[in-house]
Amino acid sequence: MGKYQIDQKSQNVDQLSMQNLIDQNARFRDTIENAVEGIIQTSADGKFFSVNRAFARILGYSSPLELMDSITNIGEQLYVDPKVREDFRHKVLEGGIAKYEYQAWVKGRSSIKWLSASARTIRDKSGEFLYFESIVEDVTERRQQLAALESTTLKLRLANTELQNFASRVAHDLTQPLNTVFSACELLNAATDIGCSKDSAQTIDYIMQAVLRMKTTIKSILDFSRSGGLTFKRSSCDLNTLVEKVLADLGSAISSEVAEVTVDDLPTLSVNESMIFRLFLNLISNGLKFRSAKIPEIKISCKLVDGSWCFCVADNGIGFHQSECDRIFGLFERLDVSKPGTGLGLSMCRQIVEAHNGKI
Repeated sequence: MGKYQIDQKSQNVDQLSMQNLIDQNARFRDTIENAVEGIIQTSADGKFFSVNRAFARILGYSSPLELMDSITNIGEQLYVDPKVREDFRHKVLEGGIAKYEYQAWVKGRSSIKWLSASARTIRDKSGEFLYFESIVEDVTERRQQLAALESTTLKLRLANTELQNFASRVAHDLTQPLNTVFSACELLNAATDIGCSKDSAQTIDYIMQAVLRMKTTIKSILDFSRSGGLTFKRSSCDLNTLVEKVLADLGSAISSEVAEVTVDDLPTLSVNESMIFRLFLNLISNGLKFRSAKIPEIKISCKLVDGSWCFCVADNGIGFHQSECDRIFGLFERLDVSKPGTGLGLSMCRQIVEAHNGKI
């Protein structure tokens, strides 16, 4: 009697365990069937074991059963390029898991969709291969957006290159007649010693100064057009060495202004060296140009802020009102027209900084 009771209790436990297993399996199947992503199981030779509703819907089929009846050879009937299926099969068998994107035919080969699959091998306890299991996502829209963006970027790059070429041609064509005018003025200026009046000499000097300003403006416009390229080469650059070169280039201006320039220790960064050279050249030049009655003092410093390098080029010059902060970076904007310049220097600085994914 006691033995019977034990066997009966054991049988009840076995039935309860079986029922729990059945319930768990039902919940698992329900999760798969109602998943947003496609979930599939396939054999090594390219046949479907199971397909959920989401995957069938992605490919335009009314049900998983319709899809499985229609596609009996995955490599030939689903993949636009059957070689991709073979490559995937080998990768997953070798590594046990793989993620890749491929093009698949929609029902009736009416269209093509891009699918992203995360696949793995399922094996038994002895390690024998059973089937592939994949989670599949429709990435067609993302692929189309990416292709459109790449196309737009290419068009912009070509347009930018053409614009730079056009700017170079225009600069050359404008500079040539200016050189002629300047040369003619030099000849006329030389003639002042043999009879030209003082007023004539002064007029000639005005013309020569205007020609020089125009040539400076043309060069600035050309430099500005070149600084805004969509692509440019970067390389590791020691900014200490770069700023030393800038200061050497500005040596005569610094000496004539009796300016004091101090530079903190600067980092080595991956930048376009010629563009960053122009950036510091323009900023330091402004510190010399827009001086006050005091001896110019320019300090270059930097610090790491939230993972980004923050540079500061500070001076004790005349400064500007905070309300003019946005305006000074505009094209041809000059707050002090009494000083020489084209109004392009700070615009160029902003373009260079933004090209390096920064802000000024």
